[in-house]
Amino acid sequence: MDKDKGVLKNHFLKIFRHMKWSDIKVLNLLEEENIRGGKTVELLSHILIAEDTWLKRIKGEFYDNQFWKLLKLEECRTLVENTNLNFMKYIKSLAGSDFQKMISYRNSRGADYITSIEDILTHVGFHGMYHRGQIMMLMRNSGQDIIATDYVMFIREDEHEEK
Repeated sequence: MDKDKGVLKNHFLKIFRHMKWSDIKVLNLLEEENIRGGKTVELLSHILIAEDTWLKRIKGEFYDNQFWKLLKLEECRTLVENTNLNFMKYIKSLAGSDFQKMISYRNSRGADYITSIEDILTHVGFHGMYHRGQIMMLMRNSGQDIIATDYVMFIREDEHEEK
Protein backbone atom coordinates (compact mmCIF):
# COMPACT_ATOMS: atom_id res chain seq x y z
CA MET A 1 0.00 0.00 0.00
CA ASP A 2 2.79 2.48 0.86
CA LYS A 3 4.45 1.67 -2.47
CA ASP A 4 1.22 2.60 -4.27
CA LYS A 5 1.08 5.94 -2.45
CA GLY A 6 4.72 6.62 -3.39
CA VAL A 7 3.77 6.00 -6.99
CA LEU A 8 0.90 8.47 -6.62
CA LYS A 9 3.23 11.09 -5.14
CA ASN A 10 5.73 10.62 -7.98
CA HIS A 11 2.89 10.81 -10.51
CA PHE A 12 1.74 14.18 -9.18
CA LEU A 13 5.29 15.51 -9.01
CA LYS A 14 5.65 14.69 -12.70
CA ILE A 15 2.25 16.24 -13.54
CA PHE A 16 3.21 19.44 -11.74
CA ARG A 17 6.62 19.56 -13.48
CA HIS A 18 4.69 19.32 -16.75
CA MET A 19 2.36 22.07 -15.58
CA LYS A 20 5.25 24.45 -14.91
CA TRP A 21 6.98 23.51 -18.17
CA SER A 22 3.77 24.21 -20.10
CA ASP A 23 3.00 27.47 -18.32
CA ILE A 24 6.54 28.74 -18.99
CA LYS A 25 6.42 27.69 -22.65
CA VAL A 26 3.16 29.60 -23.16
CA LEU A 27 4.49 32.61 -21.28
CA ASN A 28 7.68 32.62 -23.36
CA LEU A 29 5.64 32.40 -26.58
CA LEU A 30 3.47 35.35 -25.58
CA GLU A 31 6.59 37.38 -24.80
CA GLU A 32 8.23 36.37 -28.12
CA GLU A 33 5.08 37.32 -30.04
CA ASN A 34 4.87 40.59 -28.04
CA ILE A 35 1.37 39.75 -26.84
CA ARG A 36 0.76 41.76 -23.69
CA GLY A 37 -3.03 41.72 -23.43
CA GLY A 38 -6.21 40.30 -24.85
CA LYS A 39 -7.91 36.95 -24.40
CA THR A 40 -4.67 34.91 -24.54
CA VAL A 41 -3.10 36.79 -21.64
CA GLU A 42 -6.43 36.72 -19.81
CA LEU A 43 -6.51 32.92 -20.13
CA LEU A 44 -2.90 32.52 -18.99
CA SER A 45 -3.60 34.82 -16.03
CA HIS A 46 -6.66 32.70 -15.20
CA ILE A 47 -4.64 29.47 -15.29
CA LEU A 48 -2.00 30.85 -12.94
CA ILE A 49 -4.42 32.51 -10.54
CA ALA A 50 -6.41 29.27 -10.36
CA GLU A 51 -3.28 27.23 -9.64
CA ASP A 52 -2.36 29.63 -6.83
CA THR A 53 -5.91 29.67 -5.46
CA TRP A 54 -6.13 25.87 -5.36
CA LEU A 55 -2.85 25.70 -3.45
CA LYS A 56 -4.18 28.23 -0.94
CA ARG A 57 -7.41 26.27 -0.59
CA ILE A 58 -5.51 23.06 0.12
CA LYS A 59 -3.24 24.76 2.66
CA GLY A 60 -6.12 26.60 4.37
CA GLU A 61 -4.75 30.03 3.43
CA PHE A 62 -6.74 33.10 2.42
CA TYR A 63 -7.82 33.28 -1.22
CA ASP A 64 -10.09 35.80 -2.88
CA ASN A 65 -11.70 33.72 -5.69
CA GLN A 66 -10.84 36.43 -8.25
CA PHE A 67 -9.99 34.10 -11.13
CA TRP A 68 -10.23 36.51 -14.05
CA LYS A 69 -7.84 39.35 -13.14
CA LEU A 70 -5.59 40.32 -16.03
CA LEU A 71 -1.95 40.03 -14.97
CA LYS A 72 1.12 41.51 -16.61
CA LEU A 73 3.44 38.90 -18.11
CA GLU A 74 6.06 39.69 -15.45
CA GLU A 75 3.46 38.95 -12.76
CA CYS A 76 2.61 35.71 -14.58
CA ARG A 77 6.24 34.60 -14.52
CA THR A 78 6.57 35.29 -10.80
CA LEU A 79 3.31 33.46 -10.08
CA VAL A 80 4.37 30.40 -12.15
CA GLU A 81 7.68 30.11 -10.32
CA ASN A 82 6.35 30.69 -6.81
CA THR A 83 3.19 28.62 -7.07
CA ASN A 84 4.89 25.65 -8.68
CA LEU A 85 7.73 25.68 -6.16
CA ASN A 86 5.20 25.69 -3.32
CA PHE A 87 3.08 22.96 -4.94
CA MET A 88 6.16 20.77 -5.36
CA LYS A 89 7.15 21.27 -1.72
CA TYR A 90 3.59 20.52 -0.65
CA ILE A 91 3.31 17.32 -2.72
CA LYS A 92 6.71 16.11 -1.45
CA SER A 93 5.51 16.63 2.12
CA LEU A 94 2.44 14.42 1.71
CA ALA A 95 2.26 11.03 3.36
CA GLY A 96 0.51 8.23 1.49
CA SER A 97 -2.83 8.64 3.25
CA ASP A 98 -2.81 12.44 2.81
CA PHE A 99 -3.96 12.16 -0.81
CA GLN A 100 -7.38 11.05 0.44
CA LYS A 101 -7.69 13.90 2.96
CA MET A 102 -10.77 16.00 2.31
CA ILE A 103 -10.44 19.76 1.87
CA SER A 104 -13.31 22.19 2.52
CA TYR A 105 -13.44 25.34 0.42
CA ARG A 106 -15.81 27.91 -1.05
CA ASN A 107 -15.90 28.32 -4.82
CA SER A 108 -16.13 31.60 -6.74
CA ARG A 109 -19.95 31.48 -6.68
CA GLY A 110 -20.03 31.12 -2.90
CA ALA A 111 -20.91 27.41 -2.78
CA ASP A 112 -19.17 25.22 -0.21
CA TYR A 113 -17.51 21.98 -1.32
CA ILE A 114 -15.40 19.18 0.10
CA THR A 115 -12.93 17.46 -2.26
CA SER A 116 -9.97 15.11 -1.76
CA ILE A 117 -6.42 16.35 -2.25
CA GLU A 118 -5.96 13.71 -4.96
CA ASP A 119 -8.93 15.02 -6.91
CA ILE A 120 -7.89 18.65 -6.46
CA LEU A 121 -4.37 17.92 -7.73
CA THR A 122 -5.84 16.09 -10.71
CA HIS A 123 -8.18 18.99 -11.45
CA VAL A 124 -5.40 21.56 -11.29
CA GLY A 125 -3.35 19.65 -13.86
CA PHE A 126 -6.30 19.16 -16.23
CA HIS A 127 -7.57 22.72 -15.84
CA GLY A 128 -4.37 24.25 -17.18
CA MET A 129 -4.25 21.83 -20.11
CA TYR A 130 -7.74 22.86 -21.15
CA HIS A 131 -7.01 26.58 -21.13
CA ARG A 132 -3.57 26.28 -22.74
CA GLY A 133 -5.35 24.53 -25.62
CA GLN A 134 -7.71 27.49 -25.87
CA ILE A 135 -4.74 29.87 -25.99
CA MET A 136 -3.13 27.92 -28.83
CA MET A 137 -6.41 27.81 -30.76
CA LEU A 138 -6.86 31.58 -30.43
CA MET A 139 -3.30 32.21 -31.57
CA ARG A 140 -3.52 29.79 -34.50
CA ASN A 141 -6.84 31.30 -35.61
CA SER A 142 -5.26 34.76 -35.65
CA GLY A 143 -2.34 33.52 -37.78
CA GLN A 144 0.28 33.43 -35.02
CA ASP A 145 2.82 30.72 -34.33
CA ILE A 146 1.85 28.16 -31.72
CA ILE A 147 3.65 25.58 -29.64
CA ALA A 148 2.84 22.11 -28.36
CA THR A 149 2.46 21.74 -24.62
CA ASP A 150 1.21 18.15 -24.73
CA TYR A 151 2.29 15.92 -21.86
CA VAL A 152 4.14 13.58 -24.22
CA MET A 153 6.19 16.53 -25.53
CA PHE A 154 7.23 17.28 -21.95
CA ILE A 155 8.12 13.62 -21.32
CA ARG A 156 10.25 13.43 -24.46
CA GLU A 157 12.11 16.61 -23.50
CA ASP A 158 12.39 15.58 -19.85
CA GLU A 159 13.77 12.14 -20.73
CA HIS A 160 16.21 13.68 -23.20
CA GLU A 161 17.55 16.04 -20.50
CA GLU A 162 18.09 13.14 -18.08
CA LYS A 163 20.49 11.38 -20.48
